[in-house]
Amino acid sequence: MHNWKELLRQNVLPLLLVLGVVAFLIYKQLTPEVQPQASAPLVSTTKPTPSSSASSQVGTESGKITVDVKGAVQKPGVYELTSPARAQTAIQKAGGLTSEADPNGLNLAQLLKDEAIVYVPRQGEAPAVAATGSAGPVGSPAASTADSGKIKLNQASAEDLQKIPGIGKKRAEDILTFRDQNGGFKTIDDLKQVSGIGEKTLEKIKDHVQID
Repeated sequence: MHNWKELLRQNVLPLLLVLGVVAFLIYKQLTPEVQPQASAPLVSTTKPTPSSSASSQVGTESGKITVDVKGAVQKPGVYELTSPARAQTAIQKAGGLTSEADPNGLNLAQLLKDEAIVYVPRQGEAPAVAATGSAGPVGSPAASTADSGKIKLNQASAEDLQKIPGIGKKRAEDILTFRDQNGGFKTIDDLKQVSGIGEKTLEKIKDHVQID
């Protein structure tokens, strides 16, 4: 009996070590390993901002017209103008009137078209006949009134427009304003876009006007 107790006391430490190792191994087998999760890549939900250079630009440029200025001006020649343009602008571009020019009856407010001829008569000179597609002599009756007696909407002055039945001073000014802002009339029906002119008024005046 004494020998058994002595033997147990001598082997208790190694036995505890063995039991500890066995317990550790059993624990490792029973406990699942927690695998480290790879962090998901961050995905940006922000939409790219369009480049300022790709932004649409707002604004419309006025068209260009080319006119031929002749007669009693300082520098006769061909000039490019920004449309809408009037005869006064073309004459200024050509250096203005000479001392020989006859300013009487000049229609400096005449609206010009592309390839127009602006002719300034000299004193005592008879007005020339307007060529096809030209602006005609500045201020000449042919510039605003057709041979048929109809008023040319794109060339008439406020005074000319008031010759149309039912068109007074205020309505004539409205027509000129619309003409300047829209580069002239394309059709007679465009008159309906002028303030105060409706279907009934158009019916009354359409036989008294024409575009060119």
